[in-house]
Amino acid sequence: MVLRLNGGASADPTNFLAIALYPGISIYGQVGRSYRVEYTNSLGSTNWSVLTNVTLPKSPFLIFDPTSTGNPTRFYRSVGN
Repeated sequence: MVLRLNGGASADPTNFLAIALYPGISIYGQVGRSYRVEYTNSLGSTNWSVLTNVTLPKSPFLIFDPTSTGNPTRFYRSVGN
């Protein structure tokens, strides 16, 4: 999703600020431990894909999903490695 903000009523309509909004997941866990973040487009599926691997620098830690564009529904989970 992209949010466009116009600079005002008299502003050039081609002059705008585009802000990309992505879903994310907050991971609560042990700082310094590795976690795998996975996603699926259907909860009925047993097929989870790896979004990223992260070593938790703090808890909670927020991970965004810029690959979600075009997917109206996506579910996430984190798994400790």
